[in-house]
Amino acid sequence: MATYGRLEWQITVPTGGWDTTISGVTATIPAGTYYMSSGGSGANDFLAEVAEQFADAAGVTCAVTASLGEAGTGIVTITFGASASITWVDTEVQELLGFSVNSSAATSHVGTKSARGVWLPTCPFWTKNGGGDWRGIRRGDYRASANAAGHVWAHAGQSRVELDLRWDAIKRSRMWITSESTPNQSLERFWLDGIWGQHGGGTPGGPVRWYPDASADGIYGTYRAEKGAELFDPEQRVENYAGSWRVQLPLLIQVPGTEAIGISGAPRQTITASALTSSSSTADGTSFATASVSPGANRLILAAVATAAGSTPNAPTASGNGLTWVEVATVNYVVGNRRLTVFRAMGSSPSAGAVTFSFAGQTQTSAAWIILQLTNTNTGGTNGSGAVVQSGTATVGAGTSTVTGPTLAALENVANLHVAFVSADINGTVTPDADFTEVADVAVSSGNVTLEAQYALAQTVNVSTLSTTTSSGAGMISIEAKAAES
Repeated sequence: MATYGRLEWQITVPTGGWDTTISGVTATIPAGTYYMSSGGSGANDFLAEVAEQFADAAGVTCAVTASLGEAGTGIVTITFGASASITWVDTEVQELLGFSVNSSAATSHVGTKSARGVWLPTCPFWTKNGGGDWRGIRRGDYRASANAAGHVWAHAGQSRVELDLRWDAIKRSRMWITSESTPNQSLERFWLDGIWGQHGGGTPGGPVRWYPDASADGIYGTYRAEKGAELFDPEQRVENYAGSWRVQLPLLIQVPGTEAIGISGAPRQTITASALTSSSSTADGTSFATASVSPGANRLILAAVATAAGSTPNAPTASGNGLTWVEVATVNYVVGNRRLTVFRAMGSSPSAGAVTFSFAGQTQTSAAWIILQLTNTNTGGTNGSGAVVQSGTATVGAGTSTVTGPTLAALENVANLHVAFVSADINGTVTPDADFTEVADVAVSSGNVTLEAQYALAQTVNVSTLSTTTSSGAGMISIEAKAAES
């Protein structure tokens, strides 16, 4: 099936980020590089990053979507879970999303211009193939000479991939700024902004990403323009194409490195998370046993335990269910006399029974635990190692009601799950981040240890709220769980 494709230039957010005010609260797009619909050096693509930051500022869910598929309009829609107003502070965000003015409180905000940083053609593309695919032609520095006797001497060193792109019947409105039916939709605007770097987020020469199927955000190549002094090379078509233009872009050179090619590969499965058990104990003990649980075969099991002691608690070990439990992360908080630890495990034939947390003979005065089971995660490695991409820890001190977790690096895949465990020195509750779903929340009736578990898709930051400010501190462990391929 013929496709039109899509071009996007790299968006560079400078140090300090770009600000927007959502219902009176500042939302900041962090410094980094982004593409509108696929991740750059930032944790998300630009649309996802905007959604995450706007949601955190508004305290409600937020979705930012754009019509960027085949024959798309480029129009962006921002949808909040409850009414929220938008005041554009740094105009770069406003311009890139295609909005003209500030918006009063509403649940839905629709742009009046096409998103900048994107160009959507209006007819199928043509390219010279290399190896039968869309990436272009590989050219090298092969040099050879031959003498009269038939001997050949040759040298071959570096090579590169060159991409020629051409469209034979582009509508006038998608060609020239003065002919745009919707502002920002033309190739001229795209080229000036991104290749000539005239937009505040653009860079001369690119790079740009080429999506051969505009409806498949995960398949792209990243290129720089070899020649950009000329805008592009258009030719007006007359016969059978009145008012249309033939366009051949200057040669595009593939960017070296691992980010040059994006391949979505096999679709990822949907991870589900549920609690196998959650409880607590106020009895002194050197070990604590949970209720009997029955883990599923080849499921990622995450066991979190939080304890209090008279001094710095020992790092615990975990055992049970015929599984090998491996520590993912552990963190002390409250001047050392509280500890939060998370273990992982996975096995092909686990047995039913209790999980026991042991503290090497050291007495703990209270404990809380939550054991989660995650389905549809990667089953590679050993004991769940293939299902855990990364983890991080964070702590806060006394008198705070907000726990800001560690910022995870860019997620390996948008289908991966961010699982967070929060423990605090309170006998109360934890309210999860607005983008997260709570699985369990356990409070020790005496001894001030609370433990909570939550998860979210496509999130790298977690900001949770404690029910009281009387705590002496809190800790958080965040984990990225990797989704299995379908």
